[in-house]
Amino acid sequence: MVPGTYSKTEDGNERALQVNALSHALIIEHLAPKLAANGRILFFGTSLHRKVLPSKVKVTNSASQFSLRFPTGSLTPENVDASLQEQPFAPMQVYLKTKFIQMFLFALTHQRFAQDPRKLRVIIVSPGFVPDTGLVRELSLMKRLLMQNVAPLMMFVTTPDDAGLTIRRGIVQDIPSGTYYSKRKNEHMAEEVYDPDLQQRWRQFLVSRGVWELNAPAA
Repeated sequence: MVPGTYSKTEDGNERALQVNALSHALIIEHLAPKLAANGRILFFGTSLHRKVLPSKVKVTNSASQFSLRFPTGSLTPENVDASLQEQPFAPMQVYLKTKFIQMFLFALTHQRFAQDPRKLRVIIVSPGFVPDTGLVRELSLMKRLLMQNVAPLMMFVTTPDDAGLTIRRGIVQDIPSGTYYSKRKNEHMAEEVYDPDLQQRWRQFLVSRGVWELNAPAA
């Protein structure tokens, strides 16, 4: 979802964060014991997640270089709440930030089930930009009209039928677990998503929000 305004849920989370990322983690957490052998967990992502953090240096595990990749104002596990309520409120920026967090959830979910004897596949599909859906239902009337009537005429837009085909491929085709799949076939995620240290920090963030590793022993 793209939020129309800044608001929090009764759990205290920014609403788009809870809808686009935290709720997914909690659903996976509760369904994990019940998933059937050879099943799939399918995420819906967006290639625009790469717009959140411009990479400044080559990815390394060196903590000393994190300051180079994360200048002031960027999204980190430690400043999520402040970043999502920056003013003036920018709905699409909030959406992209929450989808960026979702990419880490995808990576963590793939790792979680990598050695599971049920041989589950964890795949993320980017169906493309489909403007005439309910994604922007909370935006202003003018923006909704632009999305519904003008955006579909642009060259980079994906039709609902084409988006559906991409989703179907993610469900039925022989795609390895851990794949980021789009209408352009397999793609790479933003380079930060592959960083082990960042993955650990986002894992701790999800745990701190009470949506991940609920049955893990206390540290």
